[in-house]
Amino acid sequence: MSKIMALARNLLAEPDTREVDPDSDHALEVHARVLKNKAFLKKLYTFYYEELLTAARLGPRNKPIIEIGAGSGFLKDLFPGIISLDIRKWPGLDLTASALELPFKDSCVSSIVMLDAMHHLPRPATFFKEASRVLSPGGIIAAVEPYNSPFSRIFYKHVHQEPFDEKICSWALEENGPMSASNQALPWIMLVRDRDLFKKRFPELNIVQVMPHTMLLYILSGGLSYRQLAPEKSFDLFSRLEASAPMFIARFVATMATYVIEKS
Repeated sequence: MSKIMALARNLLAEPDTREVDPDSDHALEVHARVLKNKAFLKKLYTFYYEELLTAARLGPRNKPIIEIGAGSGFLKDLFPGIISLDIRKWPGLDLTASALELPFKDSCVSSIVMLDAMHHLPRPATFFKEASRVLSPGGIIAAVEPYNSPFSRIFYKHVHQEPFDEKICSWALEENGPMSASNQALPWIMLVRDRDLFKKRFPELNIVQVMPHTMLLYILSGGLSYRQLAPEKSFDLFSRLEASAPMFIARFVATMATYVIEKS
């Protein structure tokens, strides 16, 4: 089975990203090009960004919203007022900084949004302390991240190139590069499996939503690492089908979720 999966991954690999070091600055350039050229994936990212902005706007008004791990994404095109931040330099980013040492004063931020960034944080507890420090009361952390469902476990463990370990005890990751440090199960571990521990460690941060979604859309898009498996015109059809699916089905097959945390 492992040989078959390896062959399938090789055949379906996105040519542009096949040999790219994910921790390099060059990776951002390649990812930007892939995202621009894969219309299905760009529509999926737009859906994710809209999820994040909907949650972020629940935070206090008249204070900035920041995006952590902005990389070569395009959220700033949809919401020019956002402050974009990444640990790697990229044209158009507002700040180059670590999520573990946020360059903001206490209680001055309305909301923090993240797309596929939380599961790369080597010391997520440090991030949550920093987020709690910079957020105003009522501030929001909104993240779209992998979800641990029976279906997604199979996909992430056997198809996706990043690690997925839902049984690991520690939240901390090995501090490798900004992208190679990874456990895709980490957001689910902290905010679902270890929810009581999270409340104990961060009593001022309330987990207000874990909403599973994205059943087939991500797989059909190919993400940044695999070829697109469906034409762009089919996106709206699959999106409507997923939106109409009962929640018990979503919890069984979802590959992603929107996680929302509020500072009390």
